Amino acid sequence: MLSAERLDIIRKHVIQNKYGNINDLAAMLNTSPATIRRCFKQLEEEKLVESIRGGVVLASTTASILEQPYMVKRQHNSEEKIRIAQAACRYINPNDSIFLDSSSTVYEMCANLQTMKALKISTNDVLIASTLNGLDDCTVMVTGGTVRKGYYTLTGFFAQESIQQIHVDTYFTGVDAITPNGDFMITNTEEVDIKRYLMENANQCVVLCDHEKFNCTAFLHLWNHAQVDAVITGKELNDELFNQYIELGMPLIRV
Repeated sequence: MLSAERLDIIRKHVIQNKYGNINDLAAMLNTSPATIRRCFKQLEEEKLVESIRGGVVLASTTASILEQPYMVKRQHNSEEKIRIAQAACRYINPNDSIFLDSSSTVYEMCANLQTMKALKISTNDVLIASTLNGLDDCTVMVTGGTVRKGYYTLTGFFAQESIQQIHVDTYFTGVDAITPNGDFMITNTEEVDIKRYLMENANQCVVLCDHEKFNCTAFLHLWNHAQVDAVITGKELNDELFNQYIELGMPLIRV
């Protein structure tokens, strides 16, 4: 087995189980514990896992969210993200202007936008822009800016300058964490101002986030739940947490 193939199997195992044991994986993959430790070290460098005695745990299971590599985000809770994205598209009407923020969940909206007509689409994500480039009856605009290393997000001075000139009907965005008090948070300092400008320059804001983002904290505060128009998550969010956020007044939808 190639080392890259082994690492991918271990990565998927940890994402699915939120935990990885050195001896269990060594037996499963018919390799040595030392090889598994080296793989765990690589996943730790990706900020996917945190080391514990005898293995690792998924970093997102801790109280404070760590930003994961983009392709890991894409794979994690992928079925749930597709459902969330499908529900988000119900907020779009023909001739609308929309902004698709750089987010692995927002990216999943692209498949449903293929059949929509006469949209004006703006984005700060070059992957989203390239995926939507073939739309016949829609205009796709990309902000300027600097591409973040390892991601597809455009940030910096030129991104902020262009976004301040934009006004859209609906702003679709993701977040890294939602606190018990209903505050939205992210990990990356480069995106804070961009997200705040977009909130101010949109008629409505729709937040897309999988169930694991709830009851967590991240590094930077963005908005309070009273500032957004809808929060869409998966049916995986348990009833206790769902009711807790509904009681706060969050416009929360499970799909």
